[in-house]
Parts: sequence; structure tokens; C-alpha cells
Amino acid sequence: MNVGLDFCKKHARKPQGNLAGNSDDHLSKISTDPTAEEATRSAVEKSQYLLSQASPEDRALLTLLYLNEMSIAEVAEHFGWSQANTKIKAYRARKRLKLILENYEYRLD
Repeated sequence: MNVGLDFCKKHARKPQGNLAGNSDDHLSKISTDPTAEEATRSAVEKSQYLLSQASPEDRALLTLLYLNEMSIAEVAEHFGWSQANTKIKAYRARKRLKLILENYEYRLD
């Protein structure tokens, strides 16, 4: 119990300031640097490629969890799995995706 509380305290969100006022200040921080845009585009393309190499089940599971930001309970209900099984499948899908990423980076070298 204390471990969880310590983790939450350590990783608590820091206030972002008043969003109602000084909205121009926040807009000025958005990068319009072409190299940043290119890096973002490259990361998106890489992510799409990696997901395309995953199995359909892994792709659907990871998409629902991370892109659609569904909870484990929601994903479990969607697929008709138990929550424990969903967690195991997500862990294994991430592990397989990591291998795909390592092979992808190896081919680039």
C-alpha cells in the first residue's frame, strides 16, 4: 500500500498554470520548427509500420489500450476476456512489439 502511495506522490502531476488567462503565452510555446514537425511525422510513420507488423489481435489490443485509452476492464469486456487475461495478453503484445522494433532498428543500421 505504501509503495503505491509513494509512487503516486512521486509522479503526481505538476500544475500547468492558469489556462484561462494568458492563452497567447501557451500558443507561443508550440513549436513551428520544421525539423520538429518532420520528427513527429517520422515517429508516426514508424509507429504505423510497427503496428502493421503486429498480429491483428495484438494490433487491436494495443490500439484500444493506448490509442483509444480504454481501461483494462473495457478492453476485457470488448473481447470477452477476463481482466487478468487481458493484462497478460497486453504484456505479451508489448513484448512482441518490442521485438519488432528491435528488428526494425537493426535493419536500419
